[in-house]
Order: sequence, then C-alpha cells, then structure tokens
Amino acid sequence: MIETALESANNSQRIKLFEAISSSADSEGAAQYRELLNLRVAFFVFKDNGRSLNKTLIKYYSDTRNQRVNSVRRWRHQRILVKDFYNVLLSARTYVEQNDQNHLNDPFHCFMKELRNFIVHRQVLPLVSKAKAENGQWNLYESIKEQVFQEYLSKQIQKDPNRKGIQNAQKFLQKLEGNIRLKELFVEYNKKITSLHARCIFDKVKVNMKLLKNFAEEVTVVHNRARELGMTTDHPITESQLRHLNYLMCKSAGLSKKK
Repeated sequence: MIETALESANNSQRIKLFEAISSSADSEGAAQYRELLNLRVAFFVFKDNGRSLNKTLIKYYSDTRNQRVNSVRRWRHQRILVKDFYNVLLSARTYVEQNDQNHLNDPFHCFMKELRNFIVHRQVLPLVSKAKAENGQWNLYESIKEQVFQEYLSKQIQKDPNRKGIQNAQKFLQKLEGNIRLKELFVEYNKKITSLHARCIFDKVKVNMKLLKNFAEEVTVVHNRARELGMTTDHPITESQLRHLNYLMCKSAGLSKKK
C-alpha cells in the first residue's frame, strides 16, 4: 500500500511536470526562441554550403589536370563546382531576402540577386575557369561568362527601366571590369551575412528580452523539477540550448549598455 501511494504521488508530480513543460512550450517566449532557432538554421545552411564550396575548390585546384586538360573528368569536377556555387548563392539570397529589408540599397546585394535570378530563370551558372599572372605567379580562379550575364541585365533594364536594383547590379558588374572572381564574391558575402546574422539575433533578443527571460526562468524551474524526479532535462529545450539563450540575453544586454 505504501509503495502504491508513493507511485501515485510520483505519477501525479510527473503529470504536473508534463503540464508545466507543455505550458512553457506554448508560451510567447518559446515562440520567440523558435524564431531565433530558425535564424540559426538558415545561417547554418549558408555556412555549411560555404564549407562544401571551399572543399570543392581546394580539391579542384589541387588536380593540375583540371587546368591543362579538357576532359570528361574536368567537366565532372566543374559540374560539382557549379552545384556548390549555386547552393551557396541560393542559401545566401534566402537569408538576406528574409532578414534584411534594405539589402537592395547595396549594389553588391543587387548584383548577387540578379545573378541568382539569372540562374533560376535563364540558365545554369555560366562558369569559366581562368588563370592570371599576378606577382610573378599564376593565380587560378572561377569566373562567369560576363557577356552573357551583361546581356541578361540589359534586357531586364529594357523591360523595366525603373528597377533600380538591376541598374545597381549592372553598375557593380561594370565596376568589376571583367575581373569577376566568384570565390572572392562569396568571401565578401560571408562577411556581410555573418554581420547581418549577429545583428538579427541580438536585435530580436533585445526586443523580446522580457518574454525570453520569462521563458528561460520557466525552463530552469522545469529542469530542476525533472532532476528531482530522475527525469531527463530535454524539454521544452535542452540544457545546452538554455545556456545559449542565457548567453544571448547577457550579450545583448551588454551591447545595449555600450550603445
């Protein structure tokens, strides 16, 4: 009878814990935290695609036959490059367009947007492998068929002369003066998106600080109670996620004080 009573009490406590978990997971603070997670996932997709591209470029340039021999092997490697460049570009554009309403004021973003549109609506990336003598050595790099892209931009401007974004893209292309280096463009993209991501994260935390603090406090209570009952502390978020949330709030508060 005593064991039955203890089991009943324990089950009752667990039911209350599950109710607390459910309530916390449905809170406004939890909803805001999930938006932070969505930002991190989108950023991770871009970064992971970037790492894949770098690995492919290293492998491509390490095989000197890719520069000397026009073969099926080389074409296969170039197809992989086209795929990786496309994945980086698409994930970058997705992140920027979802999180930066003012991105079209930047000629760089306009150029990259129109390059993405060209690939989506016209043809696959017109990749070209180039070599240039610089500082006493040959530097290899990937570029695109500039004339094909220039013709595309000109036609788009003719269709809609008032679209400033396309005009900015064309000006940026002209500024490159025939020296389009895709890797360098994506290095610049990485800097811009990394900075944008940090700004988006900390701005969102700052705006929703009260809701997120309440959520973190609720999760702490839930985790403590779960430990007392010998249960896992995986819900509504894990301990590592809770630590990261507390770090973001602390960091955001510090940035606000500096301003």
